[in-house]
Amino acid sequence: MKSRVRRVMRTTYTRISDLQHPFSAVWRVPQESVIPIAMDFDAKQRLARTGDVSNEAASFRLRAARESLELRISQKAMAERLGVPQTTYASWETGDAYPPPPIIRHFRREYDIDFEFVMYGDWRRLPGDVQERVFDAMLALQAKMDRKSGSD
Repeated sequence: MKSRVRRVMRTTYTRISDLQHPFSAVWRVPQESVIPIAMDFDAKQRLARTGDVSNEAASFRLRAARESLELRISQKAMAERLGVPQTTYASWETGDAYPPPPIIRHFRREYDIDFEFVMYGDWRRLPGDVQERVFDAMLALQAKMDRKSGSD
């Protein structure tokens, strides 16, 4: 079942040097993006892979959690914040290993992303704004994975 989507225009700002425009220091450039209108409960359960405790599912949710952050922080920057090597953090996101509890506590403390979500996919405890960002990130990741598997 395909979820319904609506197209919205988001405004981004670009410096004059990028646009070569003589009249304005900042120029508004609309950027189209796809945002889900509303996902039903079952669709959210499937996307979050609720109840799936495999490394693959936990790594998918961890990556979505990182990509949902407002700063769109890179793996390397997140590893530096956590005080771990980038390769270690990457192994958590690729499903080679589970992130240890202190790392998941960091996500809870700093970003309101719950242990239950990362490990079990229980998204219902996430605050509404965090849920929205995480589901947007999971939709984008799933679409990327679908495109990649379709091109193979």
